[in-house]
Amino acid sequence: MHWRADRLGTARRGENPMLLARMRSGYAVLGDTQHLPGYCVLLSDVDDADHLTDLTRTQRAEFLFDMALLGEAVFTTGMSGYQEAVTDPSFEDQLICFTAPM
Repeated sequence: MHWRADRLGTARRGENPMLLARMRSGYAVLGDTQHLPGYCVLLSDVDDADHLTDLTRTQRAEFLFDMALLGEAVFTTGMSGYQEAVTDPSFEDQLICFTAPM
């Protein structure tokens, strides 16, 4: 079976080539098509959850928190966030890993 036919299952098994990281509520993966530099999605680890409303209130809060973390990571490591990460004092004494868009 091709990984695109079972994105969540292949992420769970570590077979999804787009997998970036396991997060509390699911899996951070690169988008299949890079519409924008760093385009990523968060796959919910809840079976058959296609919408936020498919999650319980607690699961939804955890998912949205992870989504915010993923968005911050993409922003601060992408080309658009480079200047801010370098000049923003809140990043002082932090290790920052910059990446180039695909």
